[in-house]
Amino acid sequence: MGKYSSLAADIIKNVGGKENVESLRHCVTRLRFRLIDESIANDEVIKNMDGVVTVMKAMGEYMVVIGEHVADVYDEVCSQLGLDAMQAENKEQKNAKKKSPLEKVLGTIMGGMGPTLHLLCACGIIKGLLVLLTFVGVKPTDGIYMLMNAAGDCFFYFLPLILGFNFEKNSRSIHSSD
Repeated sequence: MGKYSSLAADIIKNVGGKENVESLRHCVTRLRFRLIDESIANDEVIKNMDGVVTVMKAMGEYMVVIGEHVADVYDEVCSQLGLDAMQAENKEQKNAKKKSPLEKVLGTIMGGMGPTLHLLCACGIIKGLLVLLTFVGVKPTDGIYMLMNAAGDCFFYFLPLILGFNFEKNSRSIHSSD
């Protein structure tokens, strides 16, 4: 009996049992189920479990947000489902082919743009600070203003390279799963 065996058993029971789980994978904080019938899953019970933050549904996935110990819970869920991690990932890759064209396009866009969002936000904050600095008397010819302006613009100068790298990396991972 592992540390998370009762949590894993409760999650499996409330997503509709082993027979309702089509595939399973995880990311940094979430268990990502593909369920045969999402309406069977008992959202409220899962949300109120100790060790579960919330439940989300998006793009055909039923996501149970666990937090930083998701890998341990994932291993326990896989063992209780009778899958090893490799089988669960292979099953997920086979199901990836069943995505609609819209889901494929959105996945490609999110895969290319997603990693750049934190940089875009940081540059936006720097530009906002520049506006505040002008209100307190810093002139555009001052050194600190020019330095911060360059830092706020740097992302946009390299945006084509960053996007190209991300889209290439994303397309390589898509084609390797085919």
